Amino acid sequence: MFSPVEMVKKEIAQVKQAEKQALEDISQAESEVEWIVKKAKEKGQKETEKIHQQVLDEINKLLKEAETQAKKEAKKIDVQGRKDAERIKQGTAERIEATATKVVDILLE
Repeated sequence: MFSPVEMVKKEIAQVKQAEKQALEDISQAESEVEWIVKKAKEKGQKETEKIHQQVLDEINKLLKEAETQAKKEAKKIDVQGRKDAERIKQGTAERIEATATKVVDILLE
């Protein structure tokens, strides 16, 4: 049988071994936590970049739509302006012709 001193030494050795194992487990857990945090940060960064790109894409899409709409409006205004100019030109030509006819009539009287 073991003497009480040997039993105490054996228990102390077991406690030291358990403490050593606990320290190793803690160290491993700390490493795992650091790895998890690092990966979470990387994932967060990637998600942020992805969202940022989506926002930029949406802004560019909206800008192109606005540009297209503005070009359509400008074309409508140009067409309407040309119609108005032609109408004014015709009206002026008709008045000039009528005035010229009156002047000729007055001169021939």
